[in-house]
Amino acid sequence: MSEPLITTTDLAAYLQRDLDQYSADLAVRGASGLVRTYCGWGISRAVETLTVDANGGISVNLPTLKLNDVTAVRVDGELLDPDDYMWGGNGVLVARHRWPGRLRAVEADVDHGYDPTPDEVRIVVSVMAGRVYANPEGLIQRSSGDSSKSFTSGVLTDLEMRLISAYRLT
Repeated sequence: MSEPLITTTDLAAYLQRDLDQYSADLAVRGASGLVRTYCGWGISRAVETLTVDANGGISVNLPTLKLNDVTAVRVDGELLDPDDYMWGGNGVLVARHRWPGRLRAVEADVDHGYDPTPDEVRIVVSVMAGRVYANPEGLIQRSSGDSSKSFTSGVLTDLEMRLISAYRLT
């Protein structure tokens, strides 16, 4: 399981108050997961093996936008010589010849992601976690007499999606 994109201490500082640790942890983990799901990758720095489909062309895209290092590449389990491929910081692997045209054919051992997590991502996770923490029932709307208040607890707003669009896989 990936570490959250912010800490509960970050959330407490953002909300400027003491928090129930259990509820804050759930809010932070939930908001981090929602942002990662929207972006299509983990965002924060990790060392892991990524497996992707190949279509018979010379390039495949790894699910990352910040590739820091590639330590090994395997095709159908067979280790490639580093001279047989090149990689770019945006997550592209280019074969000297061609990748096979098969599902889950390419595995890459990589170091990827941001350290520290970008500020735009941190603020969006903080705002979303704050909404989740403040509205644990997931209310959409509350009415009392002539007044009504709407909530957006567990969803990204249009502004938040624009703020983190640079970190979203296409």
